[in-house]
Amino acid sequence: MLNAARQKYLVLTALEDYWDTNKPLVFLGDWCCRFGRRAAWDKPINEIISHPFKVKGEHARTFEYVSAVYEKFLVELAVKLNTIHSTSHNVRYWRIIIGPWLLCYIGAMYERYRLLKKVLIEHPGIITVLLPKDDRETPLDTRSFFSGMVRY
Repeated sequence: MLNAARQKYLVLTALEDYWDTNKPLVFLGDWCCRFGRRAAWDKPINEIISHPFKVKGEHARTFEYVSAVYEKFLVELAVKLNTIHSTSHNVRYWRIIIGPWLLCYIGAMYERYRLLKKVLIEHPGIITVLLPKDDRETPLDTRSFFSGMVRY
């Protein structure tokens, strides 16, 4: 167990009500830092995790991996969605209907996975808190999903 005085707090959102400012802050990404609130986060004891995709060649590897996962899930989802909706649309149909959302979702989840993995390696014993269920929002459609991705 880490000494509580040296324990760091992982920030996952720009919503400052969820930050434990009594501890050094580690921000999962710069999206957690609102430029207009720089005084709240820009302190020597705090840090922003460097993005793992900034390594040379990592963008291409990530794109290939995410694309392969997307293709696999798209085929599986097409089968499931056809069953649920009692239809027989081909994969191209589902690519048009859910493709943009699915590709963004897989990319975002993979990015968060890689960032969290990096945080846990660099900062063992780091703590955080998840948003309460009442504060979570379920997107109504692809547009609200995309806007929610950049809002917090």
